[in-house]
Amino acid sequence: MQSQQFEDILRSVPLMSPEQVNVLHTTLPLAANTVTSNVQAESRFLERLKFYFDQHPVCVRCRSAHVNRWGSKDGHQRYCCKDCGKTFNAMSGSIAEEDETFFHESHKGDRKLQTPRKRGARSQRKSRHAKTEKKASVPLIPVMVACDRNHHVIDAVLKKVSTEELQSQLEGRILAGSTLCFDAHLAHEHLAEKLSLTAKTLVSSSGERVKEGIYHIQTVNAYHSELKRWINGFFKGVATKYLQRYLGWKRYLKTHMFSIEGFLDQISIHWAYQHIT
Repeated sequence: MQSQQFEDILRSVPLMSPEQVNVLHTTLPLAANTVTSNVQAESRFLERLKFYFDQHPVCVRCRSAHVNRWGSKDGHQRYCCKDCGKTFNAMSGSIAEEDETFFHESHKGDRKLQTPRKRGARSQRKSRHAKTEKKASVPLIPVMVACDRNHHVIDAVLKKVSTEELQSQLEGRILAGSTLCFDAHLAHEHLAEKLSLTAKTLVSSSGERVKEGIYHIQTVNAYHSELKRWINGFFKGVATKYLQRYLGWKRYLKTHMFSIEGFLDQISIHWAYQHIT
């Protein structure tokens, strides 16, 4: 992807006509559907991988083929290595990370919220104080992001951070038996159990950044930072009612499927179809 060409397209968005914006909005859901289709295909691939692994199991730690069957858990056959003693299944070693980030609620672009300007200038000190108070009183909107280290991303705007909401967003989208890394939070306490995952909890408030040498949430936190720079920096914030669309747009751009040619093709096809009909 040519970064300069991509930036040129993004800068053109505010200059688009209403018809062009409509084309862009109708194109983005197609992109999200494409990502969903690929995630489903990946799940089928992982299921097949598990089938073939069970035919010829190898220890994920020492690569020894001297293993015994060691019962099953959540429908997955487990094994025990005779050489190093590690127990594992076909999905051991596949790691996902999950964490939440927050955006200030925004009604950007809503003309109904505009109020008449009052006469008289306020002091600079009072203005700064008022802005600070206003920012502190703005509700925070939670956004859940889960990703693996191959940059496959699941995201959602939440009503609140709860086990039930997280489960509804992640259930069926992370293969059972995988390892899930997350920060210590009440909503995470039983999440892995409900999703049949292996939990690796990090207590960030106590300075714990890495667990057992390999488990961390640095990948998802890096994505949080990238997402906030994109939404708050490039777009100067977006209306909360459109936040999910921008999450999908960012997720689409993050995948290897995106190309400048494909993006332009989709816009061109929709634009031509709109004028023909």
